[in-house]
Amino acid sequence: MDDSRKIRPQIGHVYGYRLEPADDGTLVTSYYDWSNIDPTWKDANIFPVISEGALRATLGILARTATTASPD
Repeated sequence: MDDSRKIRPQIGHVYGYRLEPADDGTLVTSYYDWSNIDPTWKDANIFPVISEGALRATLGILARTATTASPD
């Protein structure tokens, strides 16, 4: 990617899913951490960008996607 198109300074947030085996399937944990965002973005007061409820909703989307996927 052309460097001129990158966000500067880097935002510094981390998010994703942690997957762990469980007796009845897979335990999925959504995580997000904005504690290390660059002061430029922190001062802009725009984080978190989406609500906790919206992040929780992604777990439902992930569950529906995983359970309706066709086996290979």
